[in-house]
Amino acid sequence: VNGTRAAAIVVGIHAMARQLVPLHSAGSCPIKLPQEGVVTIGRRPNNTIVCQDISVSGKHCEIVLSDAKDAHPQVVDCSTNGTYINDERVPKGEKTVLHHGDVISLSKPLPAGAIDDSVEPPPPRVQFRFEARAGAFPAIDGTVQERVSPTPARAPSPPSPTPSSLPAAPRRGATTAEGFAQDLLVQEQQCKAKITGELLMARRRLDEERLRSESLSKDLRKAKAMLEEERSRRTSAQEARESFRAEVSKLKDGRQKLQELRAAQSSLQDKHEGTEIELTTQA
Repeated sequence: VNGTRAAAIVVGIHAMARQLVPLHSAGSCPIKLPQEGVVTIGRRPNNTIVCQDISVSGKHCEIVLSDAKDAHPQVVDCSTNGTYINDERVPKGEKTVLHHGDVISLSKPLPAGAIDDSVEPPPPRVQFRFEARAGAFPAIDGTVQERVSPTPARAPSPPSPTPSSLPAAPRRGATTAEGFAQDLLVQEQQCKAKITGELLMARRRLDEERLRSESLSKDLRKAKAMLEEERSRRTSAQEARESFRAEVSKLKDGRQKLQELRAAQSSLQDKHEGTEIELTTQA
């Protein structure tokens, strides 16, 4: 066992060692990263690094590692709130290279005024500092630590690691069950907020449609009133027209009678003149 441990230490000295240092949890041990593979960080227990913080997604991000020469680790964002490197957001679906000293943040940057006490300070951000160096990182007691792989090796009869050599997952005083309960509670609150927003939007649309319907009803009543008034005017005009036609007919009849009377008067006047002439002749 001592020979195997010594060989592993010798190999680790010649290789590039990488680790994540939790900045949000005081006293937490650095988390050794494997030479190659994918390390996941999130709130679910099946992640490589479990972080029970309400702002962390179930699977927040991935760190892709490669043992190729001059190959740098890459970060892939898998969350809804975003992953930040040195307060610069990682583009969704793209890989961002990690360098020594970069700070990975799983929550949004602090708002303006949070440091000068102008607003209430938010809870500590979930952050990890990435470190890389040739060889192995020294332990707290001065000895050289081995790297911990996210999955167990398939070598026969591997040495059982002691609890002190295992990396401590950065938790914030919550168990896995409590984390799932918080996750379900947050999802329920989000669903309630979404349903409430949709109901308010539907009510607003209903009110708008009701106002529009009332406005259309008013316009329709006005149009009906105008139509009835126009019908009444048309009826009055037709009645006046019929009355005018009757008056015209009466006037035509009176004119004809007047012409007949004039003709009779002219005939009587001619007879009168003839009678006077006869009387004068006889006298």
